[in-house]
Amino acid sequence: MPLVLIALAAFGAWYFGFFTKTTYRAEVGYYRGLQHEWYVGADKTREECQSEAISRFRALNAESPGRAFSWACRKMEGETFVSRVR
Repeated sequence: MPLVLIALAAFGAWYFGFFTKTTYRAEVGYYRGLQHEWYVGADKTREECQSEAISRFRALNAESPGRAFSWACRKMEGETFVSRVR
């Protein structure tokens, strides 16, 4: 019986996301000609993500003013998108 309870508790913890790590991915919107393009980076901490997103945004606009139009960090739980943060 105790093993069944432990298994149920472990399944419940997994199901409700207790084992899922929250990460952040830099997201920068920019123009390629007339088309909107999106850069999405790799998983990082929130501070690293913000630094990457801002740096890429500034670099794109340094090349061509107004080329980048948006930056944010995608808050992720595993591969699941949760929200955008700045």
